[in-house]
Amino acid sequence: MSRLPRLPAALALLCLAATAAPAFADQTDSSVMTVQTSDLDLTTSAGITALHKRIYAASAHVCRAMNFSDDRAMEACRAQTLEDALPRMRQTIAAANERIKLARATQTVTAEIQP
Repeated sequence: MSRLPRLPAALALLCLAATAAPAFADQTDSSVMTVQTSDLDLTTSAGITALHKRIYAASAHVCRAMNFSDDRAMEACRAQTLEDALPRMRQTIAAANERIKLARATQTVTAEIQP
């Protein structure tokens, strides 16, 4: 069984955004969908699971909008879109964890000294 050719990145693209907005913000270009992360705590497994679900749903939405003629092409689109989104998703999760580490490292404890 031959593998379907890779879809160009411009065809199906998911963007992760850490801005306050709805979970999915449709763009005028139906091949682009922004997945919001600002309401998720990506330092927890529940937050990461929610992000995975959003990306999966967004990939389905983007690929459906492209009106593929057969199920194999549709599944190839979804698989490629998810594969393309993985590095950005990992980067977003790592950034969230780094912010937590930085916040913990910069916390200071002050004590009042009585004369």
